[in-house]
Order: sequence, then C-alpha cells, then structure tokens
Amino acid sequence: MNRMWYLEAFDRESELQVRDYAMPGLTTAILKNLLNLGEAVEIGGVKYPLEAGGYDIPPETTPSFAEYIDGPFKVDDSLDYQVGFYDE
Repeated sequence: MNRMWYLEAFDRESELQVRDYAMPGLTTAILKNLLNLGEAVEIGGVKYPLEAGGYDIPPETTPSFAEYIDGPFKVDDSLDYQVGFYDE
C-alpha cells in the first residue's frame, strides 16, 4: 500500500473534484514549509497528525507543488486546489 500526498483540482463552479495528481516526492515536512502549517491539525477539538487533514492551496503557492507531481502538470486558473493524504 502506498501512502502519499495528492494535489486535488476542483471546479470552482460545481466544487466537484475533476483531477488529482500523485506527489510521491512530497513529504509532510516539505508541506509544512510550503503552507506554513503547525505540527498537528485540530478536527472537532481533537488534535491529529497533519496527514488527517486536507488543505486549501493559495493560488500563488500552487506552482510550488509541480516539482513533486508524478507526471505532467500545469496550473489551471479556473480550478481551486487542495492537498490531501491518501492510501493508494
């Protein structure tokens, strides 16, 4: 089983996910630096590891994720991006 971060692309109008991109080279430490995250995420008053959360990507930060994507990637300004951690 592979566990890794994925960049997810969502249609701004429908809010439906339209694509995802595996990021095998992205570590949690790198993600913390890119998004200025703390050590944990709080969900319902309980602290969990960062891998338990999903994170919105600011438009100006999205290109920074390209080097971690497994395959071709081009930022589409009509989409919103998030990053999440999943088992494959």
